[in-house]
Amino acid sequence: MKSCLAAGVVSVALLSTSCSESSHDHDHGEHDVVTTITMVLVAEGSTDTLRYSWDDPDGAGGQPPSIDTIMLAANTVYSAEIRILNDTEVPAEDLTSTIVNEGDQHQFFFRTSIADLALVAADQDVNGLPIGQRLRLTTGAAATGTIGMDLSHYDSPAAKDGQTPSDETDISIDFPAVVN
Repeated sequence: MKSCLAAGVVSVALLSTSCSESSHDHDHGEHDVVTTITMVLVAEGSTDTLRYSWDDPDGAGGQPPSIDTIMLAANTVYSAEIRILNDTEVPAEDLTSTIVNEGDQHQFFFRTSIADLALVAADQDVNGLPIGQRLRLTTGAAATGTIGMDLSHYDSPAAKDGQTPSDETDISIDFPAVVN
């Protein structure tokens, strides 16, 4: 399934972004609705799973999303993955596999306001370029800030270079974050 994951996803700053059918020429049906984005983390040497979600069950324009604060331990390495759902379908539609299967047309880009926090993609598409659905987080000293993610959509795999976001953003969100 070719898709542009558009939900008018809203960031903490309440900026709305979406793909429009006229903004690209790849074939797809209806835009997929993104209602839930979950970051699942496991610290190295631990089996404890941490889950933090951005949830907007009524979609863009209704009630503001609920957003968990990501709580991380200082000086710790985490393996993480991002899961994306459309809960308006019954059962909920897991859009994560679409992103991974179309990895040569998608890439997560991460940003943080926490100086001593590194986020690095831990997966690759068929061309050896990062996808970012799985990642590695490395924390340093205690701090407070945000962790943001943008999912770029490329109309052509040739347009993806692994370093430059596309001009088409499927998802853009920010999680508040605390490193203790």
